[in-house]
Amino acid sequence: MNSDTMSDALTEPRPDECPLCYVERMLDAFGCDGTLRWTRRWRDRVRPRATGLERRLQIVGVLCDGQLRRRPSAIVPALGRDMPRRRHG
Repeated sequence: MNSDTMSDALTEPRPDECPLCYVERMLDAFGCDGTLRWTRRWRDRVRPRATGLERRLQIVGVLCDGQLRRRPSAIVPALGRDMPRRRHG
């Protein structure tokens, strides 16, 4: 397995993983680079039609994944009807 394939496998959202759980897992493993990199990757893989997600997060002051970790409630209105229906455990 080459390094690109391995990194893709490590950073792939899990089945039914909500954006908050995914971003939290990625931040724990790889940290924050000051962007919405992990939020964007989740969106691209799970909800590709939620194209306004980053813009809506930025409007409420969430400019990076680390800020989303501190303000998780911002994701619900940003995703709106595209928010996965999953309980957190």
